[in-house]
Amino acid sequence: MARFIIDIDSDRSLDFELTKTRTLIGRSSASDLQLPDRRCSRQHAEVIHQGGEFVIRDLDSKNRTHVNGEALEAERALKHGDRVRIGDMVLIFDAGSGVERDEITFEDSSNIRLVDDEETRWGQTRATVAAGPHATRPVKLERNREQPLSQPLHRLEILYDIADKIRSILDLNRLLEEIADVLAKVLTPDSLALMLFDENDGELRPRIARSSH
Repeated sequence: MARFIIDIDSDRSLDFELTKTRTLIGRSSASDLQLPDRRCSRQHAEVIHQGGEFVIRDLDSKNRTHVNGEALEAERALKHGDRVRIGDMVLIFDAGSGVERDEITFEDSSNIRLVDDEETRWGQTRATVAAGPHATRPVKLERNREQPLSQPLHRLEILYDIADKIRSILDLNRLLEEIADVLAKVLTPDSLALMLFDENDGELRPRIARSSH
């Protein structure tokens, strides 16, 4: 199965399988592959599966779509190992035969910009990418001083773990405790609170409250 590989670091990655005839990529929640990057347009690019090939097209995006460092001027058939840059996100195309990591050079992601929460709703975005039916196995989370939380891919990793717990834990109280454990481990806050939105009155109800003091 052809897929995009979103690299986290040298040992971990997230996969998105290209199962549809048309895959829309963009910042919009209506996208099939939603990317949490302010330099990514709401409808940035599309991948069309036709004639045994996967063809990528830029949808008149503001910052263009780049393949192997070249801006797309017209549609282009993707080849195994191609690097697609959309905003500051890099997607590696695997045609289905498997990408060996020693065959691919992942670009440095240290210049990834902090995403505005209100603009992109990064929590929902990363849950959409990581918790979908094509998500890879869970990853072990630990605070890494060399991978600051301001980097979207590290946020994506955190949301992956939370989304995995949402899928597997049915008891609400236990689920909230597990989510709080993840956030406390990674963020190491002085205090932490989880609240649930009450649809009846529109109020937030506190359910978990912790303090390190």
